[in-house]
Formats: sequence, structure tokens, C-alpha cells
Amino acid sequence: MLPALFALAAASGVGTNVTALSSQVTQHSAKQPVSFDDLGSPIRLVVLACKRPLALNALLANLNSVGEAGGYEGHSVPLLISIDTPRGKLAPPADVVELANDFDWAYGKKTIRLQQTHQGILGQWLMLRTPASSPWMAVLEDDLALSPCFYSYLLRARKVFGHREDISGFTLQKHGPCLTESEFCAERDVPMDQPYLVRCVGSWGFMPTPSAWTQFIEWQAAHNTTT
Repeated sequence: MLPALFALAAASGVGTNVTALSSQVTQHSAKQPVSFDDLGSPIRLVVLACKRPLALNALLANLNSVGEAGGYEGHSVPLLISIDTPRGKLAPPADVVELANDFDWAYGKKTIRLQQTHQGILGQWLMLRTPASSPWMAVLEDDLALSPCFYSYLLRARKVFGHREDISGFTLQKHGPCLTESEFCAERDVPMDQPYLVRCVGSWGFMPTPSAWTQFIEWQAAHNTTT
């Protein structure tokens, strides 16, 4: 069932990348058949926005269309919309805040977080945490367009690979050129019905494993030299 799923996801425009902590990863699906009867807890959706109301409106409409197509599989999906304050401004843009407030999310609890000072896209990422109440999250920047099966793909990818210690996360982004040392670049000749494992992060629709994200945040804080 898994190969068919990945083929479906790829054909529908959803990337099938799995970010690997190690370059020594095996490019294949699960060795044993996996049951998808229990897909685990809901995945929290995190939308990062700033000053692009048209882009945010399109993404939020996209998320609703996924729900209308049954794409959340009966889950009550938490949605966090984080709105940054633009550089040189004193508050988040009023039109973006109004749009987020007015957005009707019928598929779970909606939370809006207003950044009172400019964080930038990197700062918004680094403020994200994986609480015990909702440890799995998928981060969506406001200029993305999503496949109707993106959530279903993430659920099943997590089910199969989420327990592996050499996997740091999953991305909806298709793999592009490998811009690092060749020893860290996985074999690119991978069938379309199998996931692509590589030691590169795809930030367009990224779902980190909770443990890997916590380790990264701790590492970043320890090595942060900015004041």
C-alpha cells in the first residue's frame, strides 16, 4: 500500500522527500507491510505570515479546500497563524491580522500569534516549539500551494518513518540540486513510487520530528552569537 500511496502523492504534486540525519540511509520503503488503521495524533499546521494578505488568503483558502475534500481524515487539526511585524514597523499589518481573525477554520482549533517586534522568517521558525500536547507540526510559509492529499501523505510518512532516529523530518518539497558535498547527497535515481531520502532540509512544507526539532533548537541557541 505504501508504494501506491507515494506514487499517488507524487502524481498529485506533493513532494515525497524525507530529510535524513545520516548520509547512510536506505532508499526503500518499509520492509514489512504497515497498517494505516491508526494514523496517530493530529498534525498541527503552522502558517507563517507577515505582510502578504493575498498570499495568506490563498493559502488559507487552500487549507479549507483540503478539508472540504476530506483531506484531514476526521482529525481535529490545530491551526496556528503566526504574523510577524515588518521591519521598521510597530505592529503586524492590520489587514493581515483582520484576514486571520476573520478566517473560519472548521477543522480544529485556530490560534493567532502576533509578533510584536520584527522577527523575520528565520526568527519565526526559531520560535516554534513542539509541546507535549501537540508535538508534531507542519510549517507552511504563506506563499505555498498545497495538494489535497498533503496531510494524508504526512500522516502516512510519519507512520512509516517517524520512529527512525536517522530521520529528522519530512517535506512537501520535491528535491532539487544537491548543493552540498557529494558524500551527503543521496542517490537521485529513485523510483517515483518510493520516498527520496537526503541529508538536506526542504523548508517548503516541512514537518520535523519532535526530537530532531528540539535538538536543533537547543543546538542553535547554544551556537547563537547574535545579541
